[in-house]
Amino acid sequence: NCKKCKAFVEMDYKVNEETVLKPDLSILCKEDKEERFISIAPDIIVEVVSKSTVRRDEKIKFKIYEGEGVKYYLLAYPEDKKIKIYQNIDHKFIKQGDFRDNSFKFETDECEFEVNFKEVFERL
Repeated sequence: NCKKCKAFVEMDYKVNEETVLKPDLSILCKEDKEERFISIAPDIIVEVVSKSTVRRDEKIKFKIYEGEGVKYYLLAYPEDKKIKIYQNIDHKFIKQGDFRDNSFKFETDECEFEVNFKEVFERL
């Protein structure tokens, strides 16, 4: 419901000239001057973890997103119907928990919203 937030599915996030990532879902609640790709740290990134991406999502992307200041990093495990949520506090991702049938309230500089993960997984 926040008019300042925009969601992007599989849009390139250009971290620097050598590093371009393609998060499964990115949410930005601030203006990005670039239109062809994401050029600033998203507020929220969601990666859907599979057997072939688990190392990249849990280790490599985790460290990059943490260092870039992504506020929330969500690792979604559809087979387990579970989401791990990490919040960037003082330049470190702190795990907020594993979510299956409960809610989490996200707070960005511009918006606050709550997601009920039970409803999310019911749609799978």
